[in-house]
Amino acid sequence: KQASVTGTVAQEEVDIEVELKLHLVGQTWQVYDVVIDDMGMVEDYRYQFSNFLKKKSMDELIAKLQTKAAENRKQAKK
Repeated sequence: KQASVTGTVAQEEVDIEVELKLHLVGQTWQVYDVVIDDMGMVEDYRYQFSNFLKKKSMDELIAKLQTKAAENRKQAKK
């Protein structure tokens, strides 16, 4: 099952429409994509990964993602 929820994030100068795309995992709804201005995060990552892989290998992409994840975990502990 899938669902989407649309809402507005109120900013000082402009409101931003946001769509959350969800899928049901067991009994829990989980977000798998966030769409802002008709551009989803999944689509954006696909584009970035595609560009990266035109220049470098899959192993390099995986290493970069692992490094970034480790940095994010360190930041989250602070």
